[in-house]
Amino acid sequence: MIQTNGQTILPMPQTRPGPSGLSIASLVLGIIGMVPCLSLFLSPLALIFGIISLVLAKQGQRPKGMAIAGTVLGAFGILFFGVLMVFAHLSTKPKPFVASAPEYETMIGEGLSGSGFHFESGGKRFIACSLHQFDGKAPATMLAPDLETDIPITGQVHEGTDIQVLSYDEKVFPDPSPLIHDGNPSVSVGDPVFLLIDDKAVKAHVTRYSFLEGHWFSAEKPFVGQGGSGSPVVSGLTGKVIGVFLGGEGGDMMTEGYFEDLEMP
Repeated sequence: MIQTNGQTILPMPQTRPGPSGLSIASLVLGIIGMVPCLSLFLSPLALIFGIISLVLAKQGQRPKGMAIAGTVLGAFGILFFGVLMVFAHLSTKPKPFVASAPEYETMIGEGLSGSGFHFESGGKRFIACSLHQFDGKAPATMLAPDLETDIPITGQVHEGTDIQVLSYDEKVFPDPSPLIHDGNPSVSVGDPVFLLIDDKAVKAHVTRYSFLEGHWFSAEKPFVGQGGSGSPVVSGLTGKVIGVFLGGEGGDMMTEGYFEDLEMP
């Protein structure tokens, strides 16, 4: 206390400085950086801001709590992102082929345009083909491999983005045995697949997914893909048909292609 002219004056209380803006930013960025898709960008910033805040806190006697928390969260976020990358690399590593490529028969569309294949799902037989080869409509008939047997199409049971599933008269085309459909197809990057095209089984691995085209794959060897849209794609893990080939890249001899999941209603 200080007395002046008989009056007592109390000294101003000393206020302790609050946390710095950098320490607050470090904590906030560290928390948000726990989101996997943001950790690569925000966690390093949280760590840098946290370290700077700790240095400034020592010089200016500011609280260190938020700075420490932000630094720890930033470091943890970077570690977390690294672990995610390791798991992502392991999960996308090409898987080995377990199943063998099944035998199949390619069907030709009416007017010798387009192609397709028959498969069995839920005890019934169907034909799968693309939409763009038939101008977005179901063909009236499909030709058997001998090109002499017309297979009447009785209806369209499913329509995808660029594929369709058709019902047909099984009595007209009882043999050979159809491909077996995977009732719940699940395709991941790194999965092995067979592209059954031009009487050959092309080995490939799924590389990525595109919202527009579907699943992309990279073939072990170049293949002739021209005119092969509508060919079956079979899982190299189960030996069951999972998709319909629609196109690819690489000119006459393609090295990459894409297919749409063969789904049933």
